[in-house]
Parts: sequence; structure tokens; C-alpha cells
Amino acid sequence: MEDALSLCDDMVENNIAPDIYTYTILVSGFCRKGEVVPAIILLQKMTDKAMFPTNAAYTCLIQGLIQEGQLKAASYIFDEIIKNSNIVPDTGVYNAMMDGYSRAGMIKKMEKLFFSMKKKGLSPTLQTYNILINGYSKRQLILISFRLYKTMHWRCIVPDKLTYHSLILGLCESSMIDVAVKFLEKMVFEGVIPNNPTFNLLIIKYSEKSRMDTVFKLVTCMKRLKMLPSSDAYEAIISGLNRKGWFHQSYAVLHEMMMEGLCPKPTHYITMINGTCRIGDIRGAFRLRDEMERLGLVPPKVASSAIIRGLCKCGKLEEAILVFADLRRTGILPTVATFTTLMHALIKEAKLDDALCLKDEMEQCSLIVDLVTYNVLITGLCSHGHLDKALKLYEEMQQKFLWPNITTYTVLIDAIKKENKVIEGEKLLDDIHRRGLISLRENVSGIDDELTNTKRRLNMLRHCCK
Repeated sequence: MEDALSLCDDMVENNIAPDIYTYTILVSGFCRKGEVVPAIILLQKMTDKAMFPTNAAYTCLIQGLIQEGQLKAASYIFDEIIKNSNIVPDTGVYNAMMDGYSRAGMIKKMEKLFFSMKKKGLSPTLQTYNILINGYSKRQLILISFRLYKTMHWRCIVPDKLTYHSLILGLCESSMIDVAVKFLEKMVFEGVIPNNPTFNLLIIKYSEKSRMDTVFKLVTCMKRLKMLPSSDAYEAIISGLNRKGWFHQSYAVLHEMMMEGLCPKPTHYITMINGTCRIGDIRGAFRLRDEMERLGLVPPKVASSAIIRGLCKCGKLEEAILVFADLRRTGILPTVATFTTLMHALIKEAKLDDALCLKDEMEQCSLIVDLVTYNVLITGLCSHGHLDKALKLYEEMQQKFLWPNITTYTVLIDAIKKENKVIEGEKLLDDIHRRGLISLRENVSGIDDELTNTKRRLNMLRHCCK
């Protein structure tokens, strides 16, 4: 773009005035590069020279602003175009603005522009219908999408890949995936070859439902058309197979993915490690861990931590402890998440002292005991009737300037109520009030009622935060 601007400056020096088309090309170039500020400056130069920017220039600018996430600025530019009597916006300008509203889910504004465009005598194009159908489909307004699809046929506008993709997206979002596949067949029958995103969308949706027979039919169809599933689609296939317990097929898909030149993600392996641990195939889990390390997907401590978490999730605590001990013997420091997962598993087996020893070990390793870890320990201690120890951890948190969250407070409230600890209840209520989580302490008949009301208000606050 610097060369283009330099050439434009040379034209001026040689008394050759850049015309409206020269400026339009420059504006378009800047917008395509995502540099909207220089494009706006060029448009201002045009107006200073009594030139009125073309619709193409405005379309590029609006598209550029939307790509940069500046919808308000794009809307302001569009409103200025409408107010300017010297400019008659064309369908391209309207399409650009409607696309912005469609992406932002602002359906009412998109509709308003569409009706305004028609009122001005502008005919909707294929792009117009694609924008509208995509906007409605994302909002699961599938009936309106299909009404527009029928209107396209009535107006002799031939749908393209984007039209069909948007309609299939709408059907999938409306949990009508079987209809979506039928529509895919109709699309092919009409001579429109589906694109990668359409196949990937259907593969992901069917994998989520663990309907793997249909998934593999779609993959076969893709391969016949010289297409390949995306990394996300492969991840969905692997997850779907794992949910059905088909770990050998899952492993085969993982290797097929690598043969196609796609790099697997750590999540692919971690999902499979969890699955193999669940069926008791510990050797298989270790093979996956070693392969994950060999490929350099994660550091050794993360790979081994995945096995420990997988074993803990399926209740194989003894095996998890052995792997953890082996990890420590080799000098590899487990992650905070691994310590926390192991603590949680120990607490479930009522091995509270062992869980607390793990916390001490974390601190000796200079690992920071975070809020999640404290909450796991406090919840475990309270559930096994060790309120005094839980309150000590609560005090320790505050001394470390690690502020408890709503989960911490509600767990302690339940335990204090259960053991009828009035003094501890008063102190906890004062702490909550000082934190500003609840503005005023309620004037009720007793501490038990006040704790109940406080918990209710904290849960309401949690719901609002979501």
C-alpha cells in the first residue's frame, strides 16, 4: 500500500490529479488490509476536493469497519451516506451494513434495512438473501429462512453454497440434523457441491449425538469430493467414538488425521487417555502419554498429569497415587490442577489427612495453592464433619489475600448451620458484609435464619454473575 500511495503522490507532483476511481482502489486496498483509518482519511480527501466517493468505496469501508469489530462506526458512516443527498447508496452498501447487523445478531436492525432498501426500489441480490438467511438461521428462525429460500426461487435467484450452508446451519441449530442431511442430498441433486464448512458442521453435530455411522458416511462422501474434515471435526469424531467406548477406532482416526497432515491437539489425547483409564486400559493410557510427549504437544508434567486426572475421574485412586509418586521420583513437578484432582479423589475416599498432606507438599514445591484447591479442601472437610479444620483453611486463605468466593461461603454456611455454631456464624456473616457481597445484614429472629437468607442472596448473586 505504501507503493500505491507513493505512486499517487507522484501523480500529484506531475500535475496528474488522481480521479475518483484511483481513490476508490486505494480505499479498497486499505480496507482489505484491515487499515480503516487511512481509508477514512482518503475519503475525507475526496470530499475536500469536491469528489463524491463511490458506492464501492463506501461498501469497502463499511465492510472493513465491521471486520475490525467497529459496528457503531460502520453504522454512523451508513447514516451519513443516507443523509447525504449527493450519494445514492446501492445494494452493495446496504448488504455491507446488513451483514454487520446479521453477524452481531441484531435481526430487527437487519430487517429494517432490508425493508428500507426495497422501499427505495433496490432489488435484493443473491448476497442479500445469503445475509438474511444466515442471520435468521443463526437465531434458529428456520421458518423465515426457508420462506426467503422459496422467495429466491420465485425471483429466479439461484442459491449457492453459502445459501445451503446457512440453511443447514439453521436446521442443525434447531436440532433438525436429519432434515439437514436430507437437505444436503437435495443440494447435491441440484448440482451444488457442498463446501468443507457444511460437511464439518454436520460431522460435528452428528458426533455430538454419537451417531457415528452417519458421521463416517459424511467423511466418506467428503473424501470422494477430495475434501478432508477440519481439525475441529476430527476432534468431534474422536470425542464421539470415545463416548461410545470405541477407543481403538478413535486411535485409528487420530492417526488418520496425522497422516492427512493435521496436527493433533492435546485435547485429542487427553480425551482418549480419560477413556482408556475408564475401561482400565492403563497401558494404553501410558502409550498415549508417551506419544503425546514424543510429538511435543505438551511438556512431560502435563502429559503425566493427564493420566493422573483420568485415573481419578474413573475412581482408580491407587493407580493415580502410584503414577503421582513415580512422577515425583523422576523430579517432574505435577501441575496445580493435578494436585487438586488428586486431593478431590482422596477426599471422596475419606482420606482427608492425605489430602491435607498433598496441600503441604504443594507449598513445599513452591506451587501456589489457589482458590479452587482451597474450595475442594474446605468442601471435603465440611462434608466429613471437620468444620474447625475448614475454618482454619478459610482464615489461612484470607491471610494470603486470597479472597473466598460464593462457593466457599455457601459451603461454610451449610456446615455452620448443621453444627449450630453461633459465634462462627456471626463472624462469617460479618466477613461477608465487610466484603460488600451483601449490602446489609438482615434483622431476623435468629442466626440460623440470617445464615439461610444470606445463602439465598449469595446464590442469587451467583446467578446474576452468570
